Amino acid sequence: LDALNAALLMDVQAHYRDPAGHPYPSNVNPLLSELGEFLESTGKANPLNKIYITTEPLDAIALIVFLYVTATLPSFVYDPRLDELVHTTKRGNLDGRPFVAGVVTLLRQAHSSHTRKFLSYIGQFVRASMAEAEEAGRKNVAVYSVEVAHAVIFLDMFCFYGGARREDVESFIPP
Repeated sequence: LDALNAALLMDVQAHYRDPAGHPYPSNVNPLLSELGEFLESTGKANPLNKIYITTEPLDAIALIVFLYVTATLPSFVYDPRLDELVHTTKRGNLDGRPFVAGVVTLLRQAHSSHTRKFLSYIGQFVRASMAEAEEAGRKNVAVYSVEVAHAVIFLDMFCFYGGARREDVESFIPP
């Protein structure tokens, strides 16, 4: 199954590189859908990497997701015992890992350029907040805001669940 999946993925990627030279696999051929079912039933499919819908390009999706994430981050507090972002109240119904997994899944439905744009927005937010803290703390030690710390923790979880490479994220936020 793995070899067949890899071969089909290479065919699809070849189609996107050169649509005229490499036609997309026919819709009449049930191979793609049946292979997907086999991979899911054997546990080889990753639901975080699955594309559930296809839509017309949404230009502002990266900005909307960024604004939603930055508006939601203050409702979290870092719990070092759990190594987790948890809701600030005990009755809160939002935890960090499911939140990050949802953001990853949402961005996966759009083109990969939107994920890069989202990462650039988060990187700009972190860099600007750190520069502001360093400017304010020039005489003293710079104290970074909780939102910056939560954004960095969010990015760490984003790398883990989204399969993003740390090098890609560090290109937006210098180490």
